[in-house]
Amino acid sequence: ARGGGSGTGPENAERILDRLFEDNGGRYAEELKPNNIVFNSVIDAWARSGRPDAGEKAEALLRRMEVLSRMDDYDVRPDTISFNTCIKAWCNSDRADAPFKAEEVLSKLETNPQ
Repeated sequence: ARGGGSGTGPENAERILDRLFEDNGGRYAEELKPNNIVFNSVIDAWARSGRPDAGEKAEALLRRMEVLSRMDDYDVRPDTISFNTCIKAWCNSDRADAPFKAEEVLSKLETNPQ
């Protein structure tokens, strides 16, 4: 892995995202809450990975954003960038069902415009 860490780039990015949800005894909790930029960056890391599981991982993050958007504690809401990057992750995954999965994400965006 690059950078001397364990795991791949998208896995490391997702691990950093997960750490932002840790309280750390209240230290830095307010300043370091994850936002759309952080989520979209992690989704993009999966999209650029070209891995077969990239679409699944990106879509899981998109769903996580949708859940957080209903909570008052987080300023996270999937936007057009989130959906487009998730579609890109599916398209780059080279899975046989990727076009169908990408179309499902597109349909979701069209029925729930951000």
